[in-house]
Amino acid sequence: MTVPSDLPAVLQRIAIRGAKQKLSWLAWRKDKAVWFYTAQLIPAPLANVRRPGLKISGYDERGRLTECGVWVNVPRRGWQRCAL
Repeated sequence: MTVPSDLPAVLQRIAIRGAKQKLSWLAWRKDKAVWFYTAQLIPAPLANVRRPGLKISGYDERGRLTECGVWVNVPRRGWQRCAL
């Protein structure tokens, strides 16, 4: 799915509202299930983290938030989820 009109109505609203907040989104469908994720670059999420983070939020096909977390790219370790 590459444009909001490909999404269920509730996810279209999240995608359109997110675009106003400079969020990116990605979605895909398998059978009847839809996986929809938003991502937003944020300043250093923790005092001891000196690099930007990526806030990732996942939603089900009904628009319910199913997961949310902040990830940072740590040198020689790759992407790691922050414990907030």
